[in-house]
Amino acid sequence: MRLHKPSRADNGSACQRIAFPALYTSGNVLIKTNRDDFIKYCVKRYYVENRYLIKNNANEKLRISWLIDRNGLFREVEIIRYHNWWAMHIIHLIDIVTSECELTAGRSLTVSELLEKLSSLKAPSGFQTAKHLRGYLRRQSPDRVFDATMFREFWDKHGFRLEPEEWLAEYP
Repeated sequence: MRLHKPSRADNGSACQRIAFPALYTSGNVLIKTNRDDFIKYCVKRYYVENRYLIKNNANEKLRISWLIDRNGLFREVEIIRYHNWWAMHIIHLIDIVTSECELTAGRSLTVSELLEKLSSLKAPSGFQTAKHLRGYLRRQSPDRVFDATMFREFWDKHGFRLEPEEWLAEYP
């Protein structure tokens, strides 16, 4: 099974680096991450422009569909094609299927738009990030743009402790 979509990266657009820390979806759960953990658990390798080889993305329960970086920019993850697609039928045992993905250009969302994106996410025990972010956003003006300042306020209250240099991390 191969998915082919037209790529914006092929039109000469430059790579837009991911600024960490970040929030990303894993299935229907929102996860907090720093650069090292994102590379360790999510990215097998960086290709070119805005393309990455993502681990465990064939399994819908673990699929990354979007992320928000420390600048407050929302980026969707579009699957271009699967690698090792022949192993799709055994992903419930071991997921060796990777997906070549393209991250869309970052865009700013208003609080109400971000709340809409968060509405389908769950907050099981131990993974309360979506619940905390929804609560934080509900206290804000719906027309306000979610930006780096708001991301930092949220992270300082609900994120894990980061060293100062981790706030400057980017990938690739």
